[in-house]
Amino acid sequence: MSEHQLCVAACVLAAGQSSRMVKENKLLATLNGKTLLQHVLHAIQCSAIDETIVITGYQSAQVIESISAFDVKIVDNEAYADGLSSSIKSGIEKLGKHVDAVIICLGDMPFISASIINKIITAYEISRNIIVPTCLGQQGNPLLWPKNFFDELIKLKGDRGAKCLLKAYPEQVNRLDVGNVGIVLDVDDAFTLEVLRSKFNY
Repeated sequence: MSEHQLCVAACVLAAGQSSRMVKENKLLATLNGKTLLQHVLHAIQCSAIDETIVITGYQSAQVIESISAFDVKIVDNEAYADGLSSSIKSGIEKLGKHVDAVIICLGDMPFISASIINKIITAYEISRNIIVPTCLGQQGNPLLWPKNFFDELIKLKGDRGAKCLLKAYPEQVNRLDVGNVGIVLDVDDAFTLEVLRSKFNY
């Protein structure tokens, strides 16, 4: 009997209301000719991820149109106003039984690379634990969650991620230094976007 090939999916959270951006949906804002969300999906496309789900909500039609060139499954979260946990739940519920682990990616982190994603997957293949990327001692994103945590992820409430689960299961958490600050560079507001554009000549 052949050895089971691990299947790792990506769940990309792209449903938020970008409330701190005021004038635009941050996921559709551009850096170096690509939207923030396109940067994230490009990295995933170039990585060892087996399949990708994108969770939409706020301005879903515009978001979906902007990523039409990518081979992804779209899941519309009608309850996106309830916060981050509702999008995580929407994505996890759509994963097939064949999926062994999921990397939950934020759609506003344009400096996540395929290399970072592959390091996280490799660490999971070795440990079979939750993988938390770090850089210079700072915890970042995306996190990888093994299948045995899917039910816990579905139960999350409010506009919070899954950090509470890291505290609840410390013995099943592996922190991985990926040596790349891209894991902590997200875009929450227009000021941050302009700083990143100027700093990286975008």
